Amino acid sequence: MPTWFSIEIVLTILGIAIILFIPKLTIFLLKLLIQSVLGTGVIFALNFFLAPFGLFVGINIITMFIVGLLGIPGILSLYILSFII
Repeated sequence: MPTWFSIEIVLTILGIAIILFIPKLTIFLLKLLIQSVLGTGVIFALNFFLAPFGLFVGINIITMFIVGLLGIPGILSLYILSFII
């Protein structure tokens, strides 16, 4: 059995244990995930309408994290930075 497979199993078990035993962390991570997905959808929709005017934000893991953490102010910040840069 390869060592990477063993490490993956241990990390999976550790992740499940953290989710089960630390409910506040679980709620925070779930909220971050939901906001990231919804925020990415909003960025995608805004890019569709604003790209012809030269305003667009690339969708990647960093922008998803910013939007998930900050929400609507994060989206506005990304578009302001896109306008400035």
